[in-house]
Amino acid sequence: MIPWLRTAGTKPPGQITVFRHHPDIQYLYHQLDRRNRKRKKRTELYAQNLEEKAAERTRHLEQLTKLDLLTNLFNHRAMQGHLKRELLITKRRQNKLFIIYFDVDDFMTINDKEGHLQGDEFCIILPECDIPGSRKIC
Repeated sequence: MIPWLRTAGTKPPGQITVFRHHPDIQYLYHQLDRRNRKRKKRTELYAQNLEEKAAERTRHLEQLTKLDLLTNLFNHRAMQGHLKRELLITKRRQNKLFIIYFDVDDFMTINDKEGHLQGDEFCIILPECDIPGSRKIC
């Protein structure tokens, strides 16, 4: 027991004794304040870490919604977004916009004849080929 608590009994019952300037109280106050500051800092770091993880996972999920998993190329939704953005930029700058669209004719026949694994392989290899290489593959 702290010695100054024993001396507090000299007041009549029902009255509160306040020890504002007692060294033991100041020491305890500073200890608690220091612990609270450490805990607050630890909690803030934890919250910041959680926010960073959430932002990273959100970026990853956004990327998954925009890319084709097989070819790692933009999917239809992402292409529509890029096209809208480019059209707005073109209109604002009063420039011309050229769109080149490649369509693999009769791709379904590749899947039907060679099987879906061959069709998937074709989709993976074709985007990284130049024109002579793509003709060789086709």
